This record gives sequence, C-alpha cells and structure tokens, in this order.
Amino acid sequence: MFYRRPLIPCILAYVAGLWLVHWVYHFWPAAALLLGGLTAAASISVAVRSKDMSLFYLFLLMALGASVMGVRERRAYVAQEVVTQLQSPAAKIISGKVKAMAELTDTESSRLILSDVRVTSGSGSVELPGLVYLTLDAAGMAGGKFPGAGQRVIFPGRIFKPGALHNFFGYDRTAALRHEGVFAGAAPLGSKGIVRIQSGSDGVFGRISRTLSNFRRLVSENLLRDMWDREGRLMVAMLFNDMRNLGDDEKAIFRDSQTFHLFAVSGMHVAILAFVLNLLFRALRFGVRASWLGVAVVLLIYLWIIGFVPSATRSYLMLVAFTAAYVLGREVDALTSLFFAIAAVVAFDPAAPWKAGFVLSVAGVTGIILLAPLLLLWFPWPGENRHSGWRRWAANGMKLLMATIAVSIFLLPLQVYYFGFWNAVSPVANLLQAILAEFVLSAGILTAVAGLVSEEAGALAGQSASAIMWMIYGISKAAAELPEGMFYFRQIPLWLLMACYGILIGGYYLVHRDSPEFRLKSRARFATHACCCLGMLIVFQHWSDSRQDELEIWSLDVGQGDATLVRFSNGETLLIDGGRSDPDMGRLVVVPQLRGLGISRLDYIVATHDDDDHTGGLAEVIRSVGCKNLLVPAGLEAKSKSTKAMLKAAKDRNCVVQTVSSGYTARAGEALIEILNPLKGAANTGNDNENSVVLQVSLGQFSALLMGDAGLAVEERLIRERKLSPVTLLKAGHHGSKTATGKDLLVAVRPKCVLISCGAGNRFGHPATDVMARLALAGGEIFRTDVDGAICVSTNGDGVNVKRAVGW
Repeated sequence: MFYRRPLIPCILAYVAGLWLVHWVYHFWPAAALLLGGLTAAASISVAVRSKDMSLFYLFLLMALGASVMGVRERRAYVAQEVVTQLQSPAAKIISGKVKAMAELTDTESSRLILSDVRVTSGSGSVELPGLVYLTLDAAGMAGGKFPGAGQRVIFPGRIFKPGALHNFFGYDRTAALRHEGVFAGAAPLGSKGIVRIQSGSDGVFGRISRTLSNFRRLVSENLLRDMWDREGRLMVAMLFNDMRNLGDDEKAIFRDSQTFHLFAVSGMHVAILAFVLNLLFRALRFGVRASWLGVAVVLLIYLWIIGFVPSATRSYLMLVAFTAAYVLGREVDALTSLFFAIAAVVAFDPAAPWKAGFVLSVAGVTGIILLAPLLLLWFPWPGENRHSGWRRWAANGMKLLMATIAVSIFLLPLQVYYFGFWNAVSPVANLLQAILAEFVLSAGILTAVAGLVSEEAGALAGQSASAIMWMIYGISKAAAELPEGMFYFRQIPLWLLMACYGILIGGYYLVHRDSPEFRLKSRARFATHACCCLGMLIVFQHWSDSRQDELEIWSLDVGQGDATLVRFSNGETLLIDGGRSDPDMGRLVVVPQLRGLGISRLDYIVATHDDDDHTGGLAEVIRSVGCKNLLVPAGLEAKSKSTKAMLKAAKDRNCVVQTVSSGYTARAGEALIEILNPLKGAANTGNDNENSVVLQVSLGQFSALLMGDAGLAVEERLIRERKLSPVTLLKAGHHGSKTATGKDLLVAVRPKCVLISCGAGNRFGHPATDVMARLALAGGEIFRTDVDGAICVSTNGDGVNVKRAVGW
C-alpha cells in the first residue's frame, strides 16, 4: 500500500520530525540531535545494505520536519526572552500591522492580532518575533471604529506574556497560542486606546482581505436581521465559523451532544457547499469541468473569508485534487487526496497536527475512507444497484448511515482523549443533522443572497432557514439532555490512544479481497479489533480507579479565585468553590478537570460564601457534572448573581441543599470532615468573608485546614475556642491577603505545606508581602497557583506527596 501511495509514508515521516522536536525541545535540545544522529545512522546503514534508498529519503523528510519545528521553537524561545525583558510598568510605544481581528464574547471588546510588532522605549527599539494579541475596549476607540486587516496601529502600552492557567487536564491556552505563533500580549495604557491608525500597505491582497471582511460583516448582519434570534446566531456560526454570538448554554448543548462540528466550519460544510454550488452551476448550463472549476474558485473565496480554517482547508484541497484529476484525465483515490490535503495544510501550518479540529477532521474522513466501504460490504442493501425508485433513495440513505457509523467508530478514541466523554446518542443525532445540513446551508445561502437584494426577500427566505435550524438545534438539545447516553472517561494517555488506532487500522480487513469468505471473516475480525480497543479503554478506567487508594487534595488553577477538590480513598468527592463567573471557570477549568479525573458526579459541593470568585463557576459544575449535596454556610444571603444561579441549578438538578455551621461532621471512608466556621447559632454580621466556611479534613496522621476567605477575627476565635493543633496542610485564607493567615494561626497549626490560590499579576496584590514573610518564618513549604499552576497533595494518612502542574 505504501509503494502504491508513497505520499503516505512521506507525510508520516515529516510529521514525525515535527513531533520529535516539539516533544524533546522543552526538556533537552541536544536530545533532538542525538536521536536525529541515531536515526540517520540507522537509515544509511539499511540503505547501504539493501541498496534501497527509500528509508534514507524518509529520514530526510523527517529531518526537514525537525528543522521546521526547530525554527519555530527557537523563535518562541527568543520571543519569550524578549518579552521578559520588556515586561515593566513603564510606558512604551508599540506599533504593528493588523493581521486579523477576532471579536470576543463581550461585544464591547475586540482582539487584534498584530504582526511586524516593534516596541520602542528609552533603551531603544526592539522587533518582536511572531505575533502579538491586543485587546481593546470599544469605549476607548474614537467612534468605536476598530482598524481593519492590513492597517498599521501605533499606541502607548505595555507588553506581557500571554496569561494562562496551568492545570493537569483539558485545554492548554499557552500551548494553543504558541501553535498559532502568538508569543506576547499587549494592552494600551489609559483610556485612549489606539492613538493613530495608518493605512495599510498590503497592495491588492490587503484590499481584497478588507473587502471580503466587510462583505462577511454585511452578510452576518443581514442573517441576524432576517432570521429568528437564536437561529440567526447559529447560522452565522455555521457559515462563518463565528462563535461570538453563541451563549454558554448553547455551546454546552453542542459540546455534550458532540455535534459542535456543525457550527464550526468543517470539511462537511465544504462538501455540502460544493454540492450545492455544483447544482447551481449545472442549472446555469455550465459544463461538468467548468462547473467544478467554478466551485473551486467560489470555495477559495469562501475559505479566504473565514480565515482558511484547517479542517475546511483540508476538505477543499481534497476537492481540488479530485477536480484536477478529472480535468487532466488522471485517476486519484480518496486516500491519496486526503494525504495531499494534509501535506499542503501542514506545509503552511506546521502546528496543524496539534489542533484538535484538524485532527478530528482528518480522523473522520479516514474513518469514512477505510470503514464505510467495509460496512456496506458487510451489511449490503438489496436495492443499491437499482437506478430508479425508492430503492435508490434507500441505498443512498444506507450509505449515509454507514458513513456516520464509520465516523463514530473511528472518532471514539479521539473524542475520549480530547473531551473525556462519549455520547452514545451522537451517531443518531449526527445522522439526522447530516440530512438536514444540506437543506439548512442551502436555505442560509439563499437568505444571505436575498437579504442583499431586499429586506423583504431576506425575511421571507429567513423563515424557512430558521425553521430547519430550529429542528437541528432541537436534535442537539435532545441528545445533550439524555443522561443515559453519556459515558464519561478519565484522561487517557497518548500511548493508549496510539495503541487503539494501531489495533483499528492493523487488521487485514482494510485490504479488500474477492474471496467468498472475506465478507464473513473480515466482519468477525473487525468486531474483535473494535471490542479490543473498547476493552482497553474500559480496563484503563477500572485500573486507574483501582489505584485510587489515597486521599487527594487538588487546588485547581482558576486564576484569581478558589476551587479545591478533595477526593477520598473510598471514591467519594468534595468540591470546595468553583472560581469566578466571568469568564466561567466552572466551564473552562473545573468541569474539564473533573472529567479528566473520571468524576461523573460529585458527592459534596461546598460554597464557602457569597463571593463571585468562589461561587461563580458552581452553577456550570452542577449543570454539567451534578452533585448529591450542596453545603452552604448558615445565614447565607444570596446577593450575587452567581450564587443565585448556583441555587437555581441545584434545584433544577435535584441537589440537596444543606446549611452547615461549626459542629457539622461527615465521614468519607476513614477520613473525617469537620466544619469549623461559621459559628453555630451566631448572627450573620454582614461580612461574607467572616461567614466563610472553614473546614478540616483528617486521615490518620494527616490533616488539612482549608480557610476559605476567613480573616484574622475567625482565626483568633478558632485558636481560642477550638485550640487548634498542628496540621500537615494549610490552605491560606483569602488568597494570601494581609487580612488573613496571621502569626498566631501559624504558631498554632505549624503547617508543613501551605497552598495559596491566586491569579498571576492580580490587581489585589495577593499574596501580600507580609503574609509571605510570615510563612517564610513559619518554615512550611509554600505552593502558589499563580506560580506552580494546579497543585495536588496526596497522602495515605502518613507521608505526603505534592505534584504541580507547571513542569509536570
């Protein structure tokens, strides 16, 4: 197969070179040279002995990939050094050319991506490697008008490293920005925003980009005007890969139903648009070749408008390969066209193999190419050879069904790896939506065109498009809200993912044979391989759960806020707070961490007090994960929106709400949970921090005192009334504020380890210098989420092991 398709091993060798340097560069750059030298020696030796230079050529391609990634990694390293030197409060003059503009969820702000950035200060002028993102406020712009692509901006501001949260599982924003080539952030000083905007000098391409950007904005506004509210926003997302207008609840529905690809432009969109455009050109009496050439040109403009999304670009390049082969009278198969598309995308974007959307798109197409023909062979439809009547339509439906099943099977390990769950209803939902997608995209295009002609025509066409989109949304909502269909997995390692795909594509059933027994034998062997993959995933989950024989305390990195997970040796779980609501740390951090740990439902959630940086993310946690018991402090007054949303979510999910105070105890296996604050029967003073829940967790010789936002007054009372004894772990009160963690408390508890949850560069100055000095005198080892990222403390009741996300 490789000799018939030499492009396959060539691309795999190139990607292997990219991956090798990306993997070893952070640890030891010399390792890349060592491994490269060993590989070169081995390939030359084989080439000399066998007189076959194929392996040597593959090594050269791998070396090329290693060189490309080495240049990118070196540029990132240099950029970090430069940004470190430039980070200071002093004003600098920053200039750069706008490469792209991406509006944020908040409609009052916008993010510009700048290239060719130059920073001028008293010490001279420095050019930054790579790209820089700049966040602006519409209020600070003259007339609220933002610069467009190709224009150059100049403003006084500061340069900083991109802010990121470091946790053990889930989305890594720092890595995502690095893959995009963004190595720094910039912010204007004061309220003036951008001082001067200069006209772009990009020539023809710059003018084309600005024209297409304006056209996209006009069409988006027309769609929002002519369609129903939610359906219009969904149509804009579906056509232009624009998620700005989608709410968190809508995104959660598409995520949980595993149908998000419908609203993030993917290869399916390009295929459907190509089909619709071809019908249009044929209706205009274009020839077959002219029609497909027209389709290729129109889709190229469309890709330009949406910013050449990798998955859509991959689909377009496959279409170009088939079109070119047809025009030139050559033959090309689907697998060759796929790897041609991968080669082109990776050549222009070496970071594409690390982007989940691109990887899922390639895997889905691979599943269709490899498995769909086999499924049709194993389960033939009697009417597939008929050329008329309902049997032909049924046969086409059968092909679509088999393609959907093939994609679902082939994507399952990747979905578990990236998202930590699998929705068993998603194949049915995707099948129904695939049928409707052709109609809704056609209706959306018709609405966009009609809206350019007149508002009345656009509104008329928008009604039908809205009705179809309403059905698509309803299907996703039904699939997402069926709890019986959700299967959750803890984070699986990369080696297990590769093993699963090695087993799936390693069967002889992938080679079609004409022997009579092939159909039965291949079906049986594929079932064996598929069950083996599924069995490996299940065994890994049970093996990981069986290793949970220690008490673990996870202090999650939620920025300036608090979220602590306690996982007991008997499997019970306790979540204390969930970070702030803007952005929603429950959705961005807490839920992915719980999924990565294999937690499908919490036993307890403690909301320490009514502050948004503590309860802000809990509503999303309760909605997405659920819990049995929600513990709130006695006398809690739900004044903040986040606390009200938390209580509503608890009611909707049948979560038992309990008020707790000093004296409340519970057991989780051999561990003891004790509530020390608020004081039982005491009146609420109105100070939420002093009413904060303080709790202690004990197991054997280990004890952890978790202070919430309680201050010095609570500490003095606990010392006086509880006669606090030494503890192993202290979670500092109020994020290390000077109003907590007093000298008397440290003398009383003498902690061996101290955790501080705070955000990097927070405006409150946490942790305070005085607190850090007191902790240094106390002698305990200090761990901070702004420095160490998420922190995991594990114990069997005797010794303690600490693990940090930074450098893990």
